[in-house]
Amino acid sequence: GPLEVTSRPMNIKGDVVLELQNGNIMHGRELTDAARACEPLSYYARNSGVGVAVAELGKAGPVKIGVIGLGAGTITKFCYKKLKMTCTAIELNPGVLHACRGWFRLPPDDERLRVVLGDGAGLPPLPTLGIVLAHDRPRPSPVAQAFEALVQELLPSA
Repeated sequence: GPLEVTSRPMNIKGDVVLELQNGNIMHGRELTDAARACEPLSYYARNSGVGVAVAELGKAGPVKIGVIGLGAGTITKFCYKKLKMTCTAIELNPGVLHACRGWFRLPPDDERLRVVLGDGAGLPPLPTLGIVLAHDRPRPSPVAQAFEALVQELLPSA
């Protein structure tokens, strides 16, 4: 289905969230309050397994992170802005990147943030990545192959 960005109340305190949906799949949510816009709200929330793992990795010093599928860009922004990690994200859908940069305040690429539009084929090896996050389950596709290549870079050789 088409990508859709919607705004709705989150709670009785008056917090408002933006949601990115593709058909009936919700790809991510973000608070509209600029001071809290990087706070992961859905499956990568701070108290989730991924949220705890990312925060712990960030305590060890500079970390590089790979994200496959931007969703609403929240986990990428959280790692980049709040944890000061170097982030490489791979996104297939140009509409998702447009929504992330236009609605969800994903910053432009710089020395610590890079978004690769496409399937990630041809990316140089990223041997220093601390963690790889897959927004969607990998499927038999170039994205799955890119995911596998990133994971292999993280595993110690036997």
